[in-house]
Amino acid sequence: MTTEYLNEKAETCRGDTIQTLVSTLRKLQEGLYAMNWIKSDIVPADWHVDGAHQPRGPFAPDEARAIKDWVNRRDAEYGQALGFILASGARIDETLHLRADKVFVTERRVELLGKGGRVRKIQVLHADVLQELDLSQRFIYLNEQPARLWKDGLERHVRQACDILIIHRRGVHGFRATTACEFVELKRALGNTEAEARRELAMWLGHNPHRTEVTYAYVPKRPAQTPALDG
Repeated sequence: MTTEYLNEKAETCRGDTIQTLVSTLRKLQEGLYAMNWIKSDIVPADWHVDGAHQPRGPFAPDEARAIKDWVNRRDAEYGQALGFILASGARIDETLHLRADKVFVTERRVELLGKGGRVRKIQVLHADVLQELDLSQRFIYLNEQPARLWKDGLERHVRQACDILIIHRRGVHGFRATTACEFVELKRALGNTEAEARRELAMWLGHNPHRTEVTYAYVPKRPAQTPALDG
């Protein structure tokens, strides 16, 4: 079961993330052996992290729309959640914990609870998504269902959609990357340099604005333009 879980994560996570996960599981394994609670490895000894694993990167916009529509026809809540991620660039956990009183429809803004308890208030790219949210409950998506089950369910729906539609698996995180690409395009259209756009993107996504290198996991570097040769 652990092998299947790691293989699924390897499909959609960066190599350094997988390495951290494997290291954590192996430390847990040592503790379980010390307590005499297990008799065999929970992490296969021959399982290794592919160092050449590339960042997940974005879905193309038409791919993201097709996946969202497929998911929406099978589970409207999950489809709406994907639409929210496409509008906000929110992480899956930030989406799950979105509170109704932190949605500001007229301002086109939401307040997200990010990693380490850091809060950021951002403007969404598509305000119509906010009008579709049910603000009558305290949380938009969090309910009696355990958080892990909700997130695993959303990831599973996206995987199934990718397989049915013959789209390369990039996980829910691929939607965040698709939105990141749109964000940079909008900033460039407003006259920002690429460096400025990436600094703003880092903040918008909840990263340190001085570490713009993280944005390349979302928005690939543009290939250098080859000068045209006079014929």
